[in-house]
Amino acid sequence: MFDGGAGSLIGGFVALGLLMAIVAVITGRRLPDENSTRPRAIYLSVAMLPVLVIGVLAATAFLEALVQLILGPESGKEQLLGGLGGLVGGGMPGGDMGGIGDLLTGMGDFALSATDAAIRTLVASGITAVVAFALYRLHQDWRQRTIGDAGFSSSPAARVLQAFAYTVVLIFVVLFAVSAVKAGYGVFRVVAPDTSAIIPLSESAERERGIADIVSGLALAGASWWLFQMHWRLAATWRGEIQTPPAVPEPPTE
Repeated sequence: MFDGGAGSLIGGFVALGLLMAIVAVITGRRLPDENSTRPRAIYLSVAMLPVLVIGVLAATAFLEALVQLILGPESGKEQLLGGLGGLVGGGMPGGDMGGIGDLLTGMGDFALSATDAAIRTLVASGITAVVAFALYRLHQDWRQRTIGDAGFSSSPAARVLQAFAYTVVLIFVVLFAVSAVKAGYGVFRVVAPDTSAIIPLSESAERERGIADIVSGLALAGASWWLFQMHWRLAATWRGEIQTPPAVPEPPTE
């Protein structure tokens, strides 16, 4: 889902931002906008959707890498070379790999170390998650000011933010299904490691990856379900179906 690389970060941000921009621009464009709140709502939606999704995926990748490090990932060089040797060399682990074997051997321990890969993912995804959630929190404060404007419930800005909430709901429904499948397959990797491994690894290494899949899959499923429920309620609130209690209770009238 998220590997901590700049390519996946930029590509995901652009794709999600473009999706939200299309939805936001076509929403509420024919309604009168006396306070000019619609452009602000469009910006907030386009900025908040990518950072929210990327932040959640980065946090999931951080958790998965942390679990792999806690379990003590085995050195991947001999196992990976042996597994690829079995694929290229006629199904016999450690068979003649020819040019592929020379290429992989030349990559060195760093490129094929499971521990190094987990540490790189841990650092990159951790930094990404912190930055993304900080940006989301900043924009959340700005969104509260927009919601607090007089006449917000009948303004185009309310329609745009409703569209934002339903877009978030759709994305996290899909992520919930994907993460549930990932956790389920992680159980399969733990129960039957000799069958689930595409490249022959030791059973302990495959089980470790299965446990990491279970933990990260369940965490992402839980976060997706919570965000789905929260934004469903937000959309109902912005439609006026749920009344938001005032921050300061009004004094009783005599």
